[in-house]
Amino acid sequence: MSLRKFFFLYSVLLMLVLVGALLTYRALVSIPLLKSNVLAYQQREMSTVFLSFNSQFEFLQAINYDYSVWNDSYDFIKDLSPEFINNNFISDTFISLKIDAVSYVNLQGEVVWNMGFDWEQEKEIDIGIKPEFHKQVLKKLLEIKSSDNNYTVPQMSGFMLSNIGPTLYSATLLRHSDKSGPNVGFLLFARKLRPGVMAAVSKLAGVKISSSSQATDAVLQGKNLMLKPEIIDIKKIRHYFVGDINGQPVLNLDIEHSLYEELELLDNQTLSIIALLAIIPLSLLLLVNFSLLRPLIHSINTVGHMLEKEQLKRLKSTALITEINTLNQDFNQLIDTISEQRNVMENLSLHDGLTNIANRRAFEKHFITSWQSMLRNNEPLAVLMCDIDFFKPYNDNYGHLAGDSALIAVAQALHKRIARPHELVARYGGEEFVVILPLSQYAQCKQVIEAIQSLIQELNIRHDFSAVSNILTMSIGAAIIEHADEKLRNSNPDDFLRLADNALYQAKSEGRNRYVIKTYSV
Repeated sequence: MSLRKFFFLYSVLLMLVLVGALLTYRALVSIPLLKSNVLAYQQREMSTVFLSFNSQFEFLQAINYDYSVWNDSYDFIKDLSPEFINNNFISDTFISLKIDAVSYVNLQGEVVWNMGFDWEQEKEIDIGIKPEFHKQVLKKLLEIKSSDNNYTVPQMSGFMLSNIGPTLYSATLLRHSDKSGPNVGFLLFARKLRPGVMAAVSKLAGVKISSSSQATDAVLQGKNLMLKPEIIDIKKIRHYFVGDINGQPVLNLDIEHSLYEELELLDNQTLSIIALLAIIPLSLLLLVNFSLLRPLIHSINTVGHMLEKEQLKRLKSTALITEINTLNQDFNQLIDTISEQRNVMENLSLHDGLTNIANRRAFEKHFITSWQSMLRNNEPLAVLMCDIDFFKPYNDNYGHLAGDSALIAVAQALHKRIARPHELVARYGGEEFVVILPLSQYAQCKQVIEAIQSLIQELNIRHDFSAVSNILTMSIGAAIIEHADEKLRNSNPDDFLRLADNALYQAKSEGRNRYVIKTYSV
């Protein structure tokens, strides 16, 4: 039922009211409420824009972290091996990761190797990053504590202005694969902010976003979009800028809201109502209050509490007025869209893009949960470190596409075998995989390992360049806790992982295509 029809149906029952009462009511109640509703809606749109821009960094941060916390990257900054570059940063790497530039920077802030490659146009480029920028990034990374970000190794990201225009970047301090080692420098990945990204943010937030030349007003008022400036008034168009590491504008933006209304005391609708109110009794105010204002105020208060607690929930559409229900439904649709995008981004950040199984970040989160459960319930716990034997010769001779196919086949075989609740198989990096086996005693752990090695052999992937077999094989090192006790509460879970890594090293040293199981004790 429309608002106009609602008033018409009830107007025959109403008799007289003062025009001044209507004007006072509109000036003191109706317009402020509508303004509050529009402001809340615009605040939601701006929050969505802010979240959408931030989401552009999540995948870039994840791949930058994986390449930075890696033995090969850590060694490269010291020996500058051309072989490492030839094996890991070919044009296909830029295309598959969708990045436009890579820079290795030493502890003096000097670039020891960099490359620009437009992954979309598939050609080399010079993005022209100034030396001062690398030194500023290095300084900030060294000031970051591990607890200041979502990763266990210092990392930062942001925008910068380069030869290819506004550019996103992510930088992480270099570490060994087990996150150890002194500071030697950092690795930076960069990606151009393409028009498609702006279009996606605009579509998700339901606003129009365009580049602007009006930088002065936004800069003077400190309206850096990435600092989530507070919205205190209703506007049709807002001017913002995206700042670089020094807070200087990289990109100026005009954001046009989808909901904007000029609210005047005497508009056409109000004049029409005044004519009717000449014969409408006091019951009109009660009726409007019950049927219109109560659900509207309830919706506004509910949204206000959500924004205060930063917990968005769906609104119930129980009002008699169609427009209020429509507004609630639009809000619910926006919530569903935000939730869907968050789920997609979280899924991308926890899955390996090649093998479609869990990645190293997902493993680290799951391992902490499993470790805490082991301590809490005094349960057994085992971790397997798996490494494909002589995989580099396989890649060198059969090609990277064949190598990727082999990795996918091995990952799916592991994923098929590791299927119990709370178990996890993840790609640890390169040709390494890791398996978490809660509630596994020594005999069960041994059984799983032997089943894995049998599955790998059953794949029958030919490998004429292996020193141990003419098919693809795997070495496995395992660390196991059979009987958890109070002593483990003061132990470092990284030592447990290090024990599994040492077991893998022993298995490889003893000839590969075998396994070693070590029991963890304090």
